[in-house]
Amino acid sequence: MGHTITVRRLPPSRWKMKDAVGYFDPQRMVIGICTGAGASTQEQIFWHEATHAMFYCLGSPEYGDEQFVDQMGGLIQQIIVSSEF
Repeated sequence: MGHTITVRRLPPSRWKMKDAVGYFDPQRMVIGICTGAGASTQEQIFWHEATHAMFYCLGSPEYGDEQFVDQMGGLIQQIIVSSEF
């Protein structure tokens, strides 16, 4: 779709957001992930934020629906982790 999204993994010492462990910034097309959590949790955070990015790029109203995005991101992560082919 012609979008490039940069993923930034930041240690807790450089993380500036107090109430979040990840974000998607649609103006800069950046996903940020705090590395203070374990690998599995960081993976879940990534797919949550990637789902925000996907819905944003599609112009979907679900872009801002945290519960729906969390469910979809969780499902995508489960599919990726459990795929056998």
